[in-house]
Amino acid sequence: MESSMLGERIARLAGNAGLSEDALANETGLGHSAVSRIVSGQQEPKASELLALSRALAVPYAELIEKAPLGERVRVTAHTAHPDGVDLSAIRARLVTYLRIAAHLDIPKAPAMRGPSNR
Repeated sequence: MESSMLGERIARLAGNAGLSEDALANETGLGHSAVSRIVSGQQEPKASELLALSRALAVPYAELIEKAPLGERVRVTAHTAHPDGVDLSAIRARLVTYLRIAAHLDIPKAPAMRGPSNR
């Protein structure tokens, strides 16, 4: 993943969590200068640093390093409102929240769905 994109994502997530770079450094145990270089895209973080950042930001490690975060991948529809007046943006936000929570749970995956049998 490109360092600047990752740094921007970390900065956005830290801002959403109300964490400054100093607070993020304290939460992760990383030095302030290391956090600053990661956020600015000057330094590619090590796996151990990414793990500490994902814990401090309360996001799954995989979501932190993915090219397209979960919230950007989930699409309910191209429209923001359903013809019946249902607010789909609220549904989308709840779905993203549920999927983030599920990523932290140890839930066995359901077997793959198969099409109709040709018997």
